[in-house]
Amino acid sequence: MKYLKLFEVFNSEVKFYRFNKFDILSDVEEMKLTPKQRKMVGPENVNDILVKNGFPDKQQCVHFMDQLAFRPDWKYLYGDFIYEIEIDDMSKLGWSFLFPVNDWFYKGNPFYHERNNPAIQDLLNSEYGNLEFSNGKLDEMTQYLLQYEVIGTGTLEDLKSSKFFGKQKLFVWTTDDVMVKKWNEPEKMAKDPNPYKSEPLLTSDDFLQRGVNKEQIGQFYQSEMGKRLKTIQPAGIIKPARFELKRQEAISLLDEWIKTL
Repeated sequence: MKYLKLFEVFNSEVKFYRFNKFDILSDVEEMKLTPKQRKMVGPENVNDILVKNGFPDKQQCVHFMDQLAFRPDWKYLYGDFIYEIEIDDMSKLGWSFLFPVNDWFYKGNPFYHERNNPAIQDLLNSEYGNLEFSNGKLDEMTQYLLQYEVIGTGTLEDLKSSKFFGKQKLFVWTTDDVMVKKWNEPEKMAKDPNPYKSEPLLTSDDFLQRGVNKEQIGQFYQSEMGKRLKTIQPAGIIKPARFELKRQEAISLLDEWIKTL
């Protein structure tokens, strides 16, 4: 292992991003970061069952996300400092598609807002849909998630060969060293000094992920639920935190309308 570490080559082909609550780099452009002990979000036995199945230990890791999951305005939640992350091709990774891995076991609020995603619908129609973390079903839940490939572990090549790679939001962690680089905000965003949101609450991806075609999109906006968007759509600009709350309301309306199809 020491020999391999001498020849680490960090892969910049796949873009990953990380938020942090304090500045990692200070006055340098990039540096190698070695994972340290950290407090895991969620119960330890979820991490224990993942480690048992070969995943990196989330209690001593660096975590990051892909381009589909990355949104610069998440910094109000995760931290003001944003970085690009590069990983070694042979690093051992753990990953979770759609949302952070704990939500697959909790089936909580973020899970609810994604439950019309075909990937989740398939799982809910399996025995997984009846399994609950609180009933001591961690082993069974883990096996279903592994078999369906919404969670996984391996190298970068293993990750890229997953059926959901590049199609669903991705959250990753590793106990190996990573390269941390400063994230440069795109020019078109840098030109806008306004830190507030002013955009539609629902995006084309919201409809696409739920299997709603162009014709159905028009039907949604003409429906009673679609018309209710006007009552929650912010006028002008609002702060990101408030925008996210409004967006969740809009997604809930869309999800309820889909149930009527």
